[in-house]
Amino acid sequence: NSGNDFKYTQFRDGLMTGLARKMNVDRQGFKPSAHYLNGQYWGILNIREKINEHFVADNHQFDTEEVSILSNNNEVVMGTSEDYVSMLSFVNTKNLQTSDNYKQVLNKIDVDNYIQYQFTQIFVDNEDWPGNNIKFWRSHAAESKWRWILYDTDFGFGLYGNSNFNNNTLTFAMDATKTDWPNPAWSTLLFRRLLTSTEFRNNFITQYSDHLNTTFKSAAVNAQIDSLKSLFEGEIQFHLNKWGQSYASWTTEVNRLKSFAGSRPTNAWNHLQSAFNLGARLNVTVGVDNVASGRVKLNSIILDQAAFNGTYFSNIPIKLKALPKPGYKFVRWEGSVVSGLTDISYDMVQAGNFKAIFAPAVEADVQVVINEINYKSALSFDTGDWIELYNQGTATVDLGGWELTDSGTQEAYIFPSGTILYPGDYLVICENQAQFKNHRPNTSNSMGNFAFGLSSNGDKIELYNPSGQLADAVVYQSVSPWPVVDAEAAGTLELINPNSDNAAGANWAVYNTYGTPGRQNNGAVFTPPVDTIAPPPEPEPPLFDKAVVCFPNPFKDFTTIEFTISSSRHYAIDIYDLNGRIVKHLLNQTLEPDVYSIDWNGTGADNQILSNGIYFIRCTSSSQTEIVKVLKITD
Repeated sequence: NSGNDFKYTQFRDGLMTGLARKMNVDRQGFKPSAHYLNGQYWGILNIREKINEHFVADNHQFDTEEVSILSNNNEVVMGTSEDYVSMLSFVNTKNLQTSDNYKQVLNKIDVDNYIQYQFTQIFVDNEDWPGNNIKFWRSHAAESKWRWILYDTDFGFGLYGNSNFNNNTLTFAMDATKTDWPNPAWSTLLFRRLLTSTEFRNNFITQYSDHLNTTFKSAAVNAQIDSLKSLFEGEIQFHLNKWGQSYASWTTEVNRLKSFAGSRPTNAWNHLQSAFNLGARLNVTVGVDNVASGRVKLNSIILDQAAFNGTYFSNIPIKLKALPKPGYKFVRWEGSVVSGLTDISYDMVQAGNFKAIFAPAVEADVQVVINEINYKSALSFDTGDWIELYNQGTATVDLGGWELTDSGTQEAYIFPSGTILYPGDYLVICENQAQFKNHRPNTSNSMGNFAFGLSSNGDKIELYNPSGQLADAVVYQSVSPWPVVDAEAAGTLELINPNSDNAAGANWAVYNTYGTPGRQNNGAVFTPPVDTIAPPPEPEPPLFDKAVVCFPNPFKDFTTIEFTISSSRHYAIDIYDLNGRIVKHLLNQTLEPDVYSIDWNGTGADNQILSNGIYFIRCTSSSQTEIVKVLKITD
């Protein structure tokens, strides 16, 4: 019946929990309904999901009801509080600035969920919180983490005529002195202790800033208010008549919500700045060369627009990730950071501007491989069979219409449309997804179910694209040279290097750790991108007596690589493109002390002229590397 908001807008809680729609936050569904009792009209009631074991199991796609749900000060709704109390004791007694200690907390708490839950309650100014209306849960799976549920926020957004858009709910949620409702010290303890970790603090500030720049902007919130007002318009007059209220009063209350939305962001920015003694807010602009070719993920949010303008605090680093759309590949970043790496970071010492450049992909850019296979689960950890795919190519792939099958007679698994796999991403396909989720609740990048099963004695797995072409295949065996999987040791077949031939058993390993579904394999070997290669921790004698130079640079017809060496060693010189791929080998031999000049005429391995752009000349010997960036131009 909208609780405290019954005489006001009727949708205050639906609005505020709805703001978390695109966040990693558990929240109740919302739908208003006209309500009749024995045929007599009784006004509007809002249909909401009931928060219980079925709510969490259904929303997180597992079929067990073995969950613990706690409320307020560790009060048990169902299950047990033992794990949470132990975690809270650890947080309260350990130094969370220590990396190992903070990592232990990350194993117990879904930290992104907690951060987004916290700043949403703070932004909406829920004054019946944090000492009330708290619910959090975990399943009884060993790797499950505690998550918080956003509900009963109707005391926010200036209820009861209060224009509390300037209320500092951030310091309210950090107060250690209160003993009673609404923010006793026990209710702020976890947040206060986590903020002693610089990593958590920066993460909180950055993610809150993400949403102050997008979700919580006045125009965005007012659009949600207008949408809900429109939803209620056709019925609200009957409701108001039933309960002796006026339409004018209702519209006044709706407008008060919009007034709060208009004033709250500026105050929220100021509260962040003062609470953590932050520096100035610096402008950040992010764009793409073509919205049809790709998008950018900025920290915790994916930007859908061609150009984003926002602000972030100085000296709090931000992260960006280029996300090509299906059929495209990422080329480079331009602006404050020039790089061919998909993922970059920026330290915010000054304003930043970033532009992601994409290009159409070709067939060779599409490389989806079978990367991990679970065909023999441990009885104590029976996830059912599953297969992991890895996109080791440079192009984003829509797997819709692709088929995954084995050598049996059961129907192939057909991927639904819109199954997007970005370069470097993993996807787990399960025989029974609910069974898999019972044991792997934190693996979000999974889907299913497939009808075929994987044989413990060996089987053939094939992946076909929509044209019926074989994209990848693995014929695994249960005997040497394939590594042997012992079910009781809980192992899976893991590809050691996704760039290697996965048809060869020698390229697979078993690590007996229940596998690594949805993430990098235990012993995975990757060739690092060229501009992320770091110098060795203990420097050897200089690779070259003088720095390697290239001239002319930029160049049209050729550039000369000049270097001097004083000791006999084996040297290799290779040319890389922006995607980190070798396009030509220039040198691979032992050199005696001398001055050397080697020309490169801008051709690739097949002596064809390469396209204009940035290339990297990588000179290596032993564990040392020098890299020179050159630009090939036409004029």
